[in-house]
Amino acid sequence: MIRNNLASGMSMRSCAYNLNVARKTIERKFIYLAKKARMNQKELIGLWSENPLKEVQFDDLISSIHTKLKPISVSIVVDPKSFMILGARVAEIPAFGKIAEISRRKYGRRLNQHPEMLSRLLFSLKGSISRDALFKTDEHKRYQEIIYKHFPESKHQKSKGLPATIVGMGELKTKSFDPLFAINHTLACFRGGMNRFFRRTWCTSKSLQHTQDHIDIFIDYYNEKKEKLNKKK
Repeated sequence: MIRNNLASGMSMRSCAYNLNVARKTIERKFIYLAKKARMNQKELIGLWSENPLKEVQFDDLISSIHTKLKPISVSIVVDPKSFMILGARVAEIPAFGKIAEISRRKYGRRLNQHPEMLSRLLFSLKGSISRDALFKTDEHKRYQEIIYKHFPESKHQKSKGLPATIVGMGELKTKSFDPLFAINHTLACFRGGMNRFFRRTWCTSKSLQHTQDHIDIFIDYYNEKKEKLNKKK
């Protein structure tokens, strides 16, 4: 019940209130569920390694820690056929745009961990993705370099970013055909399933590790749900 609530837009405080337990109980279960989710994901990746994927899509979800002046990036890799999530990694990134100067003045220069974390994610999925797989992404400048570093025989197809719809958490696109629909749909599910990623929320993340833990719990819940739907088909 705790896992389902945390992956369905409920905060830890609300979860404790609804289940009539202490917040400390939810915090302890949160850490336990994250460890269990990572074990389940390893088993799933092991199954994919028996039949490596020929096509994947990936992109980044932008959020923040504590304040918008401390942005983070979540790199997510998806199987476009089953819509199941292969993995996700959180990375600290520098503030950009209009708030960049304010962020530097208040918190100093921030690290850009995005290339390193994305590289680690792709490295961890080497056995689950075919060497000559097709990678579909948007036109981010760093993607091609990181893909060919780990998958030199692969193909990389770029698609221009499209304007977002009013609905769909700002991730789904206005065009009738979206070449990156699988990853954009998954990003919208992340926005809708974890309250810390809502577009307007007072539930903010406090640490990178707890954000990663919550992501792992959501992936476990989401993949289990997709697996059941795929079996019915």
